Amino acid sequence: MKQIEWIDGRTYYIESPKRFIELRQLRHPFCDRVDNEEYMESVRFTYTDIYGVDEKLIDISSEEAFIKSFEALGEAKIIEE
Repeated sequence: MKQIEWIDGRTYYIESPKRFIELRQLRHPFCDRVDNEEYMESVRFTYTDIYGVDEKLIDISSEEAFIKSFEALGEAKIIEE
């Protein structure tokens, strides 16, 4: 199991990147269904539109790539155990 310091400043234990993103959605009060692709697109849009991050820097091809993109941006940190 890995730990991840996510963009919200909290540290989470994750079993897999896919499951982590699913759980992030379920914690959202307006979540009516889990859709990892839609979630990743939405977060990428927020970071490009509000924070001015280049869209190409946030890879949404897979959950693992998505998390690693935020690690590369300095917004998240993966801690291997």
